[in-house]
Amino acid sequence: MLTVSRNARFATAFTLLALLALVTIPPMFDRSIEGLRDDNFVVTSKQEQVTQVLLALAIQVASIRGFQLDGEERFLDEYREAHAQQTQALQDLRSSPELKALGFGPDVEKLETAALLWSEVPEQVASLTVDRTTATARVRDQQTRYRAALEAGRSLDIKMRAFLVSHRARVGQLQRVWSYTSLALALIAIICAVVILKSLNRTLAQGELARRDPLTSLLNRRGFAEASKLLVRRAERAAVQMTLMCFDLDGFKRVNDLQGHAAGDQLLKDLAEILEKKARRTDLVARLGGDEFAVLLEHPRGEGPKPAVRRLRDDIQSAINEKNWPVTLSVGAVAFSPKDADLDALNAEADLRMYEAKRAGKNTIRIGEPNAEG
Repeated sequence: MLTVSRNARFATAFTLLALLALVTIPPMFDRSIEGLRDDNFVVTSKQEQVTQVLLALAIQVASIRGFQLDGEERFLDEYREAHAQQTQALQDLRSSPELKALGFGPDVEKLETAALLWSEVPEQVASLTVDRTTATARVRDQQTRYRAALEAGRSLDIKMRAFLVSHRARVGQLQRVWSYTSLALALIAIICAVVILKSLNRTLAQGELARRDPLTSLLNRRGFAEASKLLVRRAERAAVQMTLMCFDLDGFKRVNDLQGHAAGDQLLKDLAEILEKKARRTDLVARLGGDEFAVLLEHPRGEGPKPAVRRLRDDIQSAINEKNWPVTLSVGAVAFSPKDADLDALNAEADLRMYEAKRAGKNTIRIGEPNAEG
């Protein structure tokens, strides 16, 4: 079972947080930006209505003056049309909850009040309830009211323009912030992922080292036991027979005594190299400790273990002789069916057969099956 380091756990947590942020923050930014854009759209559309109010005021002034000068009814028609447009535009401004929510309510109210106050006398003129002379005198008094309405409209328009400039700047700022934030989060996620991968690789390497013999790099007893279980399960599905072969070196102690432990270590390394070359790809090779080694072999069902064991023993011995090492092999083996195999019992049986081979004079083979011969 892998044990993940504390750094890896922290890195995993930060990676998950960064990924979570990458998932949750974009909608937040999108909502914020979309909200600003909606506000801008509202103000832009209402700004057009403010312009309509100001234009209608100018038309009304021109129409009333034209009527006073010429007395023609067409000027009053122009006035009434402009006044209707002004009234509709003011009503739209006043009835907009979005505009009120954005803080423009008082300015709209001020504009409407000033426009209605100015319209009092022109409305009397347009309804023909006063004569032209009286209307002319009263209209002159309306100049101050007209300027007040005009100033209220311009003030509202200026505030709207400032609002749009500010919000457009905020949209740009949010977009830049999100770009930097997303880049930072992505970098954090990448860095944390690298830390996790390195930690896992280190953990896997440590786990592999714990299953390997440091001198020969072959599987050690623990690694051999774990790998054997996997190989046996695979062999059971493939319907093959198996043989567990254990051996040690006759004369290994003499090499250590006469040539030194460095020579003994080199002998073990050479033997490990020979085993990896001579064993088949499907065989499992291990150093169990000291000068004791093990090989787990597969062979077709119905074929006894002797041919495979003898072939491998002879190949190993020939290669050892070529390297001029004065040692031989005492081999113990046990054949078994992968189904319901007890590996601990099989290891004990193979060891027993190996010691039988040693007692029989060394440099021989003992196989745990009926009528096995050395």
